[in-house]
Amino acid sequence: MELFDIFKDTISLAKKANNLPLLEKIYDLEEKMFDLQQENQTLKDNIKELQKEKNTENDIVRHKDSYLTLKQDKQQIKYCTHCWDKEKKLIQLLDDSAAGKFHCPQCKVSWSINIEDIKQHVSY
Repeated sequence: MELFDIFKDTISLAKKANNLPLLEKIYDLEEKMFDLQQENQTLKDNIKELQKEKNTENDIVRHKDSYLTLKQDKQQIKYCTHCWDKEKKLIQLLDDSAAGKFHCPQCKVSWSINIEDIKQHVSY
């Protein structure tokens, strides 16, 4: 039997017994139950988000030139280390690979990297 059904039956019994103080307490209890259900759902959502973040963290490869890639990504898209470390967001870098320069559109960090290192990590 679900909680909602239990409360419904209990309210019905309290009404039949004409017990107003009991009925008021049941309504208070029902309200608290709904608050707890809402909090429980929020916690489940938070757990799911943390698990997703952990899975992503395990997939990250950090490069000495201060960018990230994902192990499973065949294209080896480059992401900003600053944005990941600060906000746990994978923000794709804008790059001018020919010049060895990268720029993050989110945090505005820019840097140059060794072009030879890029060639080792990217398969064409």
